[in-house]
Amino acid sequence: VPLPPVSPELEQALLNFRDEQEQHWCDENVPALGGITPRQAAADPTRRAELARLINSFPEIDPSTGMVGLRPTRLRELLDLR
Repeated sequence: VPLPPVSPELEQALLNFRDEQEQHWCDENVPALGGITPRQAAADPTRRAELARLINSFPEIDPSTGMVGLRPTRLRELLDLR
């Protein structure tokens, strides 16, 4: 079921919130990483593969659905995982 259109201001606020959450996630302790931050895991050559697997498990969200979530591609960019 398509969602009704939202105002450009609300859409921009949601996108800004998503961007902030992606930045925040990189520096929060993540239980799936044994309690370290994604940034710490990215800096540790022995943990990079584990981090990559975690990010790969995140779904790609189709923006046309109106859903907002962490973007795996953007997280890889923020953490320099290529």
